[in-house]
Amino acid sequence: MLTVSDLMLSPLFSTVRLAAGKSGLSNNVLYIGFLDWEDSEQIPQYFNAGEIVITTLLKAKDDRQKAENYLKALIINNSSAILIKDIYYKEISKEIEEFAEEKHVPIFFFSDVYIDDMIHEVKKQLEIDSESANYESVLDDIFNRPKMSADELRPLIGQINPYFYRKAFISVYVSDDDKKCSGRINSLYEYIHNNRNLLENIKREGLHTVYSRLIYKRGILIIISFDSDENVKIEEYERALLKRFLADNNFKHTRIGVGCGYSEREFSFAVRNSIFANVNCIINDKPFLCFDESDSDYSMFAAANEGSVQRWCKKTETALLSPAAKHIPLLETVLTLARCGGNVEQASNILCQHKNTIRYRIERIGEIFDAENNMVLYGRLYFFTRIYLSFPYLKMFFNM
Repeated sequence: MLTVSDLMLSPLFSTVRLAAGKSGLSNNVLYIGFLDWEDSEQIPQYFNAGEIVITTLLKAKDDRQKAENYLKALIINNSSAILIKDIYYKEISKEIEEFAEEKHVPIFFFSDVYIDDMIHEVKKQLEIDSESANYESVLDDIFNRPKMSADELRPLIGQINPYFYRKAFISVYVSDDDKKCSGRINSLYEYIHNNRNLLENIKREGLHTVYSRLIYKRGILIIISFDSDENVKIEEYERALLKRFLADNNFKHTRIGVGCGYSEREFSFAVRNSIFANVNCIINDKPFLCFDESDSDYSMFAAANEGSVQRWCKKTETALLSPAAKHIPLLETVLTLARCGGNVEQASNILCQHKNTIRYRIERIGEIFDAENNMVLYGRLYFFTRIYLSFPYLKMFFNM
């Protein structure tokens, strides 16, 4: 993960001067921000923990106490580092120096580098770091071990983002209908990366957030952490975030799955649920879905990789496509019946077959499913269909 000291190795930073906070040079850098017009009280709203903040302290150019209030607010907000263009100030007070050292937040001054060049360089380094980061194996572990204890999860969560709050989480998984990560998703990730307002400036009264956005498997995983576990506030934030995504044309024709967790222990459930909800959206042709473990698909999707389930599904698929059934499209009939909720008339209209033909096929399907009555038949038919349709989108997440 990119650190402050890593950034200082860039030739562009060769002339910056460390004024305080040497103990924080190993801080991870997650974002880049520019403090310009915001008031010091607004810093928790517009800046994230782990953010390297560049500023001229323009709004406090004639008021040293106000300038120190800005610096204190940035330090308290767990900025990874503060870089001050020395237009109005060339030094800090002993009090700020000691506070930065105590809180492990480096403060630098610079003069000969353009701010835009510095921002561009940090963004470039963050992109390189994001591409090389070993997030995937950590997320694989979290996805495949949903019963981990909080003690087991804690270091894994820290590897994704050491600045995450631990009270509650929203996980959002965004993809298209491709079974692998497409160029369109890579472009969307770049758009999200370059447009921070998508995830920030959302009404979050009384909430502080820290987030990460990552390319994971065939889509984009966005994890937002909160310093509060108040359901009402977090659900309001969730609705506002979804509303913003759905109103943005860049998200058109995507599938957005959302999961929530209200403790460290539920972090893995939030991630799994967002991915399961995304798959549900694909196979049900929905734009978005908020998912929790009480949904019936949760149990089915979670079981999709079990050996006995895979063997049964493969055996059933083979029977539905067997030579004796080739002249009767039984698999197509099964999928159509599931889509129609078992309604024979609707299925006959879609398949352009007489209702009696569909009823005959159902009898054949009942034999393959070894169903002694209609309740068993439709239960097994529905279970098979959910696994059959979902597994191509789920299998890359499971450790196989």
